[in-house]
Amino acid sequence: MSKVFKAYGNWVAVKTAFKEEHITEAGILYKDDLPDNLLTWSEVVSVGPDVIEDILVGDLVYWKYGADPGCFYKEDDEALDLVQSNNLLAVKRPDETE
Repeated sequence: MSKVFKAYGNWVAVKTAFKEEHITEAGILYKDDLPDNLLTWSEVVSVGPDVIEDILVGDLVYWKYGADPGCFYKEDDEALDLVQSNNLLAVKRPDETE
């Protein structure tokens, strides 16, 4: 799906994967729904034509989850968050080292 999805304007479509699996001492399996501080890294899937920042598909962006409430796209099992570029806090290229 994400290969045909195209963001418009100053929007950036990102794939956020923060659901980590955990097992309790009792053997119960659960997933985290949201990061504790609501700040998360996401992979850029599409960049709108009006985005003036240096953001490319495949970059990782740091942003506050829920900065643009209700802005997401879901098809089948894949979901994308839509974030305005001015709500992105940092960008990291996959080939950059820490």
